[in-house]
Amino acid sequence: MGATPSGLLGSLLPRPDSGSHWALPRPDSWVRCYPVRTRVPIRRCPSGLWYLRRVQIRPTLVPLGLALLSLGCAAATGRPRAPSAETAPSPQPSSEAGETSTFPAAPELPAPRAQVRAPRRNFPWLGAFLKDQGGVRVFRVLRGSPAARAGLAEDDIIVSAERRPLGRSRDLIELLQERPVHAELALEVERRGARRIISVPLEPAPVHEDIARLELVGFEAPEISGVVTFQGDVSSLRELAGRVVLLEFWASYCGACRLLAPELEKWHVEYSGRGLSIVGVTVDPLKLGAEVARKLRMTYSLASDPAERVTNRYLAREIPMLVLIDRKGEVRDVAIGPSPERMRQLEHDLRELIREST
Repeated sequence: MGATPSGLLGSLLPRPDSGSHWALPRPDSWVRCYPVRTRVPIRRCPSGLWYLRRVQIRPTLVPLGLALLSLGCAAATGRPRAPSAETAPSPQPSSEAGETSTFPAAPELPAPRAQVRAPRRNFPWLGAFLKDQGGVRVFRVLRGSPAARAGLAEDDIIVSAERRPLGRSRDLIELLQERPVHAELALEVERRGARRIISVPLEPAPVHEDIARLELVGFEAPEISGVVTFQGDVSSLRELAGRVVLLEFWASYCGACRLLAPELEKWHVEYSGRGLSIVGVTVDPLKLGAEVARKLRMTYSLASDPAERVTNRYLAREIPMLVLIDRKGEVRDVAIGPSPERMRQLEHDLRELIREST
């Protein structure tokens, strides 16, 4: 295969010394930042589309939906494709593997109140976040996802998948990479001591903006407490009750975020006196965030989220990400990237929200 690939692009390619094994970057160590001029399809794997974060990596937290984005690189790197659903039917779940009749019911998640807008991708989506804690443990299930519809729940332990024992969450990710988009995935799940086989009908993954919209739009906005304010004095959404809020997730290394800053500053000047509050949240350290804000002349409220708790609550894994919240604290829309069309729509929506109670 020649020289060993280097950098982040190299981490997505098969290693010469590992046969067909694929080495994936740790999902919590990177975030997508849209190119300034265009959205480049991820399957082309251009260098610079994914940026490494200079933060402490937590390998035990593995967001499945994000790790699966590397599947789009298969066509570009020559990795053999999985057989189609027609030629490789999935084994049907059985009543073996210790299934009991007292398996507790999963709490029902509220149905999504938003619709998928963009075309879906050509790789499967499970929609669960996992951590390696006493086995492969589910710590979050996303609304409207295959995992939610199949009945997976928080704190479930996935013992095996397709009859293969799972020692760590990465084992399940690697298995998912081999599955056709519309296949079913048989998972043996342990819940409060009882076990059952759960069949998950996989489906093509939505783009990340739609995933965030399914999870957030129409529901109460997650609190932002825990951030460290370095400009302005906003540290909680409760302090902004009765105002329209625009949350911006950004970072110093994101060129598209820098491009967006003047537009958001213009909105801040024009609408802050009419009931709009813009709050920028970054994972940058305080000193770096303040320095970049000064250079970009950002005067609206800014806060650092070094532990990424708020970033994770909002699924802000692609930036810049804007979340529009109405005066009642309900999320009304999510936009990712500096698309002029989306920005025009977002400005129209925030104007309407401002007018609603004036």
